[in-house]
Amino acid sequence: MRWNTPTVRGMLQQVLEKAKYNSSILCSLYDMVIVFNIHFSLQLKRLVVIETEEMYKARKQNVANHQALRPPLVVNHSPAHSSNSP
Repeated sequence: MRWNTPTVRGMLQQVLEKAKYNSSILCSLYDMVIVFNIHFSLQLKRLVVIETEEMYKARKQNVANHQALRPPLVVNHSPAHSSNSP
């Protein structure tokens, strides 16, 4: 699929216009480099990542679950006591 076509530009523009007026659509722009090797030339593109409110909440919940408190890992570094000790 070619990225710089009127169809793709139009679709992105429609989504971005809806995002202005609809708070349930969260729009994030990430500057990501995509390298296409087309006829031995490199082209840099900018990706537009569209994220719905549900996707945003699910991502935040996954991060919270990952960072949640866990029971501490207890390691005993003292030498083991032998049963023959006086």
